[in-house]
Amino acid sequence: DTSRPIWEWLAAGYDNLSFAGVTSRFTKGETISHPVFYLELITKVTLNPGHKYKAVSRAVSGEKKEFEWRQHLKLGRNGKLLYSMSTNLPASLPDMPRFGVCFRLAKGYENIEYVGNGPNENYSDRKSGSFFGRYHTTVS
Repeated sequence: DTSRPIWEWLAAGYDNLSFAGVTSRFTKGETISHPVFYLELITKVTLNPGHKYKAVSRAVSGEKKEFEWRQHLKLGRNGKLLYSMSTNLPASLPDMPRFGVCFRLAKGYENIEYVGNGPNENYSDRKSGSFFGRYHTTVS
């Protein structure tokens, strides 16, 4: 049944997230050998299953789950901004359909380097057609 993952996602509450409890840690580089700054953001995410769609809430049952979403930003002395993110999803949850982030950049920032699956956009059902590595591309 191809719709089963959708029901699992809805039952888990992936369609109805709430974000709260953001904590941050900012560290300023003290010497030339340290980054200009390092910032860690930790967001508490709560999955609220079955609340958004009444018909679905009768068909699926899920428990409210919480996990942390961690974001790390580091500005190096060479001007490079490094970003990484991670999460600690409970093992009882189904695989996430997508996990990502969007950025707005000022005009003039065009080149991107990333480590991950690539070189093109890919999803869990197509990841066998992509390769883990370091890639370079442009915003355009």
